[in-house]
Amino acid sequence: MKLLTQITLIIMVLGITLCGCRKPKYKACFTVDKTTANIGDTLIFTDCSDYDGSTTTAFWSFGDGTKLYNKAHEIARHVYNESGEYEVRLNIGEKENSSEQRKSIIIQ
Repeated sequence: MKLLTQITLIIMVLGITLCGCRKPKYKACFTVDKTTANIGDTLIFTDCSDYDGSTTTAFWSFGDGTKLYNKAHEIARHVYNESGEYEVRLNIGEKENSSEQRKSIIIQ
C-alpha cells in the first residue's frame, strides 16, 4: 500500500510538472491596409497573430504616443494628425513569453 501511494504521488507530481512547463508560443503578426496615407485617413490594422490556441491581449503602439489594448484578433483603427514616419508595434503574450512585430507607416 505504501509503494502504491508513493507511485501515485510520483505520477501526480510528474503530471503537474509536465503540464505546467508548456507555455503558449505566440507569434505576433499584423497587416495594415495602407503603409502610406494622408493626414486624417483612418488606417485599419488587422491582427493575424498566432496565439497558439490561447487567449491573450494585444497591445498596440502607433508611434505617436497612442496605445491600445484589445482582444486577440480584433481590428484596430487609428488616425494620424501629423505628417511623418511612425513605427507601429503589436506585442502579444506575457513578459517572458511574448512576441512583437513592427512596421513603418508614412503619413503625408
